[in-house]
Amino acid sequence: MAVVHFGNRHCAKNQTIKQCIKFHIDYAKNPEKTQYGLLVSAYECHTETAAEEFFISKKMYEMITKRSQPKERDNISYMLMQSFQPEEVTPEKAHEIGYQFAHEFTKGQHQFVIATHTDKEHIHNHIEFNSISLDCTHKFNGYKQWGKAAQKLSDKICKEHGLSVIKAPKQKGKHYAQWKAEKEGKSWKQILKDTIDEVLPKSKNFEDFIQNMRQQGYEIKEGKQIAFRAAGQSRFTRMKTLGAEYSEAVIAENIKLQQSMSKQRKQNKKSITAFIDIEQKKKEGKGEAYEQWAKIFNVKQAANTVNFLTEHDINYQILKEKTENAVNEFHIISNERKQKEQQIKEILELKTNIIYFARTAAVYKQYQKSKDKQSFKKEHSEDIVKHEKAKAFFEKSGQNKLPKVKELQEQYQILLMEKQQIYQRYAKAKKEMLEYQTAKQNMDKLLQTEKNPIEKDQQI
Repeated sequence: MAVVHFGNRHCAKNQTIKQCIKFHIDYAKNPEKTQYGLLVSAYECHTETAAEEFFISKKMYEMITKRSQPKERDNISYMLMQSFQPEEVTPEKAHEIGYQFAHEFTKGQHQFVIATHTDKEHIHNHIEFNSISLDCTHKFNGYKQWGKAAQKLSDKICKEHGLSVIKAPKQKGKHYAQWKAEKEGKSWKQILKDTIDEVLPKSKNFEDFIQNMRQQGYEIKEGKQIAFRAAGQSRFTRMKTLGAEYSEAVIAENIKLQQSMSKQRKQNKKSITAFIDIEQKKKEGKGEAYEQWAKIFNVKQAANTVNFLTEHDINYQILKEKTENAVNEFHIISNERKQKEQQIKEILELKTNIIYFARTAAVYKQYQKSKDKQSFKKEHSEDIVKHEKAKAFFEKSGQNKLPKVKELQEQYQILLMEKQQIYQRYAKAKKEMLEYQTAKQNMDKLLQTEKNPIEKDQQI
């Protein structure tokens, strides 16, 4: 048996469309819940660059159709959550069923990412699919009873794979909170508390906490008193009725505290930090207390720097060579990254012009045959201008035979994967370069040698 929960995605306050897409896909791909990414797949996009690809398709849609909506009203993407009965299916089988379900539900016309979570007693699939079609010409038709249709399709596929199905399903698929409440006899308040306890450690701020609760399937009523309602629950539950430890103020304070602790842990993990220029700070007005703290800080960084050299088994001369090599390697990879980004830009530009050219060809043909070209152009100026610009682009770029949009899309996918691989090397090279540069700067001061300034073209 698998119960289906569904919903559409909208941008939260102070969130861009790209951030919204990335937030939901990253949540689904959580390596700790997906056996370190083994249970993550994608259709017509790459798991590492899906958010960027979803976003680009939206821009293409706006260019092609000339239609757009305010981000707060736009259906950015859609979510399907497919939850299986405990111990009825393996993670691999759940993932296989979920992929088939997502592909059939979207009719193969929309990109999607599917991630199978194994962190609960019930294995469940998170499916995020693009609201824009693959050809960027239309959006998903969110018809009235698409939730009912999703449950019906899920039941059909589960039956094909020998799983049990829900008898006499209701209008909407049950959310897991509802199913668990009915099975274990827990109250909606207790289920809400359990969910808050689970979501709290993953939240960066209170707004993020609210968004994470929506991800768990809760409807949220904001105002003087924030209230939550799970799918299948008749009334909203106000936060203040859960007890003092679940009040809005306490939740917000706990998030702030855990972020502070997380930041401190990250700072403690840093191996090397550049020495503080105490004399300069004194000139800027820092007092004795700061000077005393800075001296202790510099002593710790001196120890970290020596430890770094010991761990890497290098002396000062080798450090100089490694720093120079790391800088050169970083610039080589950085140039590779820029070249790949330029190739991606060119593919998108060519694809856009091909689409414009095709969409305006009929109008332009009429314009050429028109006896009163001036009047015709006045009426269809936008299409004519786009067609002529596309023609000029093809002539300038030497495009004698235009490739098919599908071929360009395939090239684009390959380039995105290559870019992702380059970016991983880029991030590693950048980290290594900064470590060696900082170690060398600190050693120059420790040895009281003349500081060797980093050239401008080596700055990030």
